[in-house]
Amino acid sequence: MNTEKDLRRKYSDLLFAKQNEQKYPDQKGYGKKREKIERQYWDAVLRSKLPKEQLETMEKQVNNELEEFAESYKQNVKKVLDSEKAEKFLESCLCKKFWKT
Repeated sequence: MNTEKDLRRKYSDLLFAKQNEQKYPDQKGYGKKREKIERQYWDAVLRSKLPKEQLETMEKQVNNELEEFAESYKQNVKKVLDSEKAEKFLESCLCKKFWKT
């Protein structure tokens, strides 16, 4: 019997497969992979015999976690890019000042 943790992992795998299929619609491999993952997920759901309400709340939680992860990732990338931009600006200012003197 599958645990809720396994179902959460399989559902997140399914969401990533759907994203890849939408990003690259011309590549048929992503569609086949998504279908395979989707079959595995629904087989696991049927074997787990979870109530529908519990399954829906689990899926909502996974969606929220993935959205939070994506948002924090974007913020971290933006911080890194902003710090690199500031470093380059300071470096260019110092170089200009150094070459002027």
